[in-house]
Amino acid sequence: LHRQLLKETGLSPAAWLRRLRVESACRLLAHPTLSIKQIAQRSGFGDEYNLRRAFNIELGISPSQYRARLV
Repeated sequence: LHRQLLKETGLSPAAWLRRLRVESACRLLAHPTLSIKQIAQRSGFGDEYNLRRAFNIELGISPSQYRARLV
């Protein structure tokens, strides 16, 4: 699985999953009624710390900064 995913996407399974979760979180951030904590849980990160860390790795900004850009 690791070799095939790396060949197809250029990403390790962990990086691919992180990217999918960040994409999910980005969609959820468009809903202003959801808290960052709720978004972290719904997108599979578990808590805000892991969500912020993944956003920093993938996008170079925090989830709050991303949400502010949507407005």
